[in-house]
Amino acid sequence: MEFTHKELVERARKWLTKTKGCGVVLIEWYGGTREIPDAIGFKKSGRNSILIECKTTYGDFESDHSKYFRKIPGRGLGEFRYYMAEPGIVPVEELPSKWGLLEIHEKSVRVVKEAKSFDRGVSSLKAEVRLLFNVCRCVVCETKKDLDWFRLSASNERLGIKRKRRRSRR
Repeated sequence: MEFTHKELVERARKWLTKTKGCGVVLIEWYGGTREIPDAIGFKKSGRNSILIECKTTYGDFESDHSKYFRKIPGRGLGEFRYYMAEPGIVPVEELPSKWGLLEIHEKSVRVVKEAKSFDRGVSSLKAEVRLLFNVCRCVVCETKKDLDWFRLSASNERLGIKRKRRRSRR
């Protein structure tokens, strides 16, 4: 069975949530970093982050190596990093150092190679903080908009105020 990129990303989200116990999982989230992770999960303890890059073709896997944050691993997201693909797409012997490999099957995800912890620099940790900050900001902004609208609607309704058009004075 061939999986689409979208299906791989959804399976990555489920694997991070259910298998790895991540309390926060972001999929294809852009916000404040050069890297747009297919999926990144943050453990409930707050100590670990796990990145998953989903690949549907070998060519996509090869082109991933040319990205800035792959050339300088200390700048990439994720303390633990995995590729997720169907069997045969990503050869284990071609994995970058410390990367793990997840093979997706119709009803399961198999860990072919476990990822090892990256020694990350301050810039990597700052990038994750920026990513999470942007998520929080979006949640707060949306909640604030909803809250303001609710307050305005509720108070106007209680007071029996209907929006009136202004008459122009001539």
